[in-house]
Amino acid sequence: MRLEQLAWKNNTWEVAKTELESGDEAQLILAFGHPDLMIPDHFEHLRERYPAARIVGGSTAGNVLG
Repeated sequence: MRLEQLAWKNNTWEVAKTELESGDEAQLILAFGHPDLMIPDHFEHLRERYPAARIVGGSTAGNVLG
């Protein structure tokens, strides 16, 4: 299993950490964030970046980055 962690900053997704190699395709996306940020546009960006992955999301009151 390889991990890539993104953070929503400055109105875009920024890579915070990656272990992915060229040609890797993500199979599962776990998306956590403040309820105000869990909007369809943000999920569309994830779908474009990881077209083969299933996306599961949930809101959180705490920080899970890092």
